[in-house]
Amino acid sequence: MEQKRFFEKPMIKWGLLLGGLLVVALFLVYSFDAASLVSIWYSILTLAFLPIIFMVLANIELKRSGGNVLLYGDAVMTNIVIGLISSVLSIAATYVLYNFIDPSLPEFLKNTIIEKTTGYLERSGMPDSDIEQVLENLERQDYKQTIKTAFSSLLIASAVNALLGLIVGAFTKRVPDLFEESTDAGA
Repeated sequence: MEQKRFFEKPMIKWGLLLGGLLVVALFLVYSFDAASLVSIWYSILTLAFLPIIFMVLANIELKRSGGNVLLYGDAVMTNIVIGLISSVLSIAATYVLYNFIDPSLPEFLKNTIIEKTTGYLERSGMPDSDIEQVLENLERQDYKQTIKTAFSSLLIASAVNALLGLIVGAFTKRVPDLFEESTDAGA
């Protein structure tokens, strides 16, 4: 049996593809509408939708190469590695964007979040005193990307990807059929 080269392994290949796509998405969204970087649709797309699709595609590839068998542990490990690789690439790109390409971006995004939150809270009918409290908390937060925040982001992304990996693995696993050989032999 021939050993696959490092970049041919599904977990590496799909992790790099997903990471590359997330980096491209980051810079495209930044180029067209930087405020969208803090939108709910962008978060859902990059934190859940795309990772799930790439995990499923990797698991399908593994299943095909394994004779239509994919054990749950193998699926989960593949999914976690995909998530880790793509998160490292995405977080590194975010760090570069925030610190070198556009150092004013964190302040812009902070103001965008405050503006959107204010509008939402006012429409919801929250009392002004409570709105002020929420806005003070948002104002105190630091939106800059440091090594510490990048590491924290990686930990959070790893936890989210592990959870997604467990769920996707449960749906894509395929255990070997114990009776498949005996059925073939009797035919």
